[in-house]
Amino acid sequence: PDGSAWQIGLADPREPSRALHTLSVFDQAVATSGGYGTRLDAAGLYTHLINPRTGHTAPAFESVTVVAPSATQADAMSTALALIPRSELSVRLALLRTQPGCRAICIDGLGQVSELS
Repeated sequence: PDGSAWQIGLADPREPSRALHTLSVFDQAVATSGGYGTRLDAAGLYTHLINPRTGHTAPAFESVTVVAPSATQADAMSTALALIPRSELSVRLALLRTQPGCRAICIDGLGQVSELS
């Protein structure tokens, strides 16, 4: 409301009530995709994020947050990036670079934070 940037806390996938990272965002949209929220089985092995190529639910990261010019772009990119295997960093970077003004913050299962742009 006062024209300053929003401070957005990114939840720790292992302890969602705790912020693991903070973003400063002004005049942009933010979306997060992660396998830690919605589980489809009692053991917590299957999530709502399903890779259409494999049919498996194995997110590369526990959480992927994308900052983008629009909410639609941020949402689509966060889901796509969450499903690309960790071993395919070059693919993830190439996809992100096709979207001007986008950056991603990835949190793995150990709580390691990495930023991509």
